[in-house]
Amino acid sequence: YVDEVLRRVKEIPGVESAGITDALPLGRNRTWGSPAKGVTYERGRFPFAFPRIVSDGYIAAMGIPVIAGRDMAPSDRPNGEQVMLVNESMARALWPGQDPLGKYVLGPCAKERRVVGVVGDVRHLALEQASGNEMYLPMRQCRDQSSVDLVVRSTLPPAQLAGAIRAALQPIAPNLPGNDFRTLQQIVDKSV
Repeated sequence: YVDEVLRRVKEIPGVESAGITDALPLGRNRTWGSPAKGVTYERGRFPFAFPRIVSDGYIAAMGIPVIAGRDMAPSDRPNGEQVMLVNESMARALWPGQDPLGKYVLGPCAKERRVVGVVGDVRHLALEQASGNEMYLPMRQCRDQSSVDLVVRSTLPPAQLAGAIRAALQPIAPNLPGNDFRTLQQIVDKSV
């Protein structure tokens, strides 16, 4: 389903990138334990991170820079190597002064995951608050989401884009609500 949604949306003229996430910025948040493999933590210092379960294309659609390594890929599937991206804050917190690429984090939706990319920090909690530790897990490898949002970067005006998405997804999502389309600016405005 994820593959088909992304394929159909990316074929819309004017769509630059598209991805799926379980948590939009300035929306709901949760934390998971995220210890680095091979590290013992003192009491009260166990690391936590905000998990973002995303498809390939999400990082580009949100305009989040890939600082090192790679982005999510369609090949990050359940039977492949369990991988993840971390933001710059998490990389500094877990591996100060070290290259985080190739390092492992224990427990997020798998016994362990290898860090394959570092991305820029995003203000997920509030505009006036720093990002904190964030980890991005491939949606095809982690099914721990109760709902998802489609994120699309496009040159089309919002109303035209909404109509094009509705038409493109109609064969696989005939009951797509018409009032659930929001611009990122609307999400920011609501949080303020």
